[in-house]
Amino acid sequence: MEIHRVSKWNEPAARGFDEVILAYLKETESKKSHSRDLTSVKRLYEHFRGVSIQSIGAPEITAYKSARTQDGVAVATIGKELWLLSAAIRYMNAAYDWNLPNPVSGRVPQPKKMEMRWFTREEAAALMLASREGRAGDHIADFVRLGLSTGMRTGEMLKLQWRRVDIARAMVRFDSDDQKKGVPGSIPLNQSAVAVLVSRLAYRNRHHPGSPWVFPSPKVEGKPILSVKIGFRYVVRRAGIPYASPHALRHTFASWLVQASVPLREVCELCRHEDIRTTMRYAHLAPHATAARLTVIDDVLSHSGYSYEKISEAAP
Repeated sequence: MEIHRVSKWNEPAARGFDEVILAYLKETESKKSHSRDLTSVKRLYEHFRGVSIQSIGAPEITAYKSARTQDGVAVATIGKELWLLSAAIRYMNAAYDWNLPNPVSGRVPQPKKMEMRWFTREEAAALMLASREGRAGDHIADFVRLGLSTGMRTGEMLKLQWRRVDIARAMVRFDSDDQKKGVPGSIPLNQSAVAVLVSRLAYRNRHHPGSPWVFPSPKVEGKPILSVKIGFRYVVRRAGIPYASPHALRHTFASWLVQASVPLREVCELCRHEDIRTTMRYAHLAPHATAARLTVIDDVLSHSGYSYEKISEAAP
């Protein structure tokens, strides 16, 4: 009957959720976000396994969002999960002309824009203390210190291999496959970062000799740690700090540099931002530095005969 409908009315063949999502994962397993996709698939599978893509419509998508919200899941996370389903459908349509309907289109929830979260020096101190004293694991303490010291992204730290690290020259090198924008580069290491890496090297030599990873998995030999979300959330709570994700370490690195009057162009280079407009998000954190530049105008005016003193004398 289905073959008849497909041939006579040109309707797309029924494709199961399992077929679409598994084919997509197999063909995109080289993606940098593949591990995150696997996490999203687990949640989608609980709701849509065994059903055809054609049978998923607006009510089913709405029900999914409602169920995940009741589970206490963030809007951004729900959006990533549904985006994966949408991406799988679009990919298979483009690659194999399946002409499947996309029930997710226009229905991905958009999170409210949140204020950029960074840690004060007091919060950072409490966070480091909590990471050393808690039950989150030794790697969390080193992860926190390395993030604050270098501004590296979470994925960059967890996937960092020793062949990229040059302790003698205090530098980490990145190939195009290692960075978010696919551009090779390097970052300098301060003394705090070097100390962390020396600690990680000693840990590797004791517990995982020969491992290529700076953060080797304590559970799966030969693999890196895939996520620090649970451990990081634990030490944030233990430190008595309002909710913050691991990415707040990177925001903190940039914020502290700007507050120390480091020029935005240099902050851009240290953070490896592709566009300085991204760095400009931190400019408001150093209004005093910007105001200090205005003394240049005072100097110009004073040499032009329009000093502040003369203007004050003339004022009523």
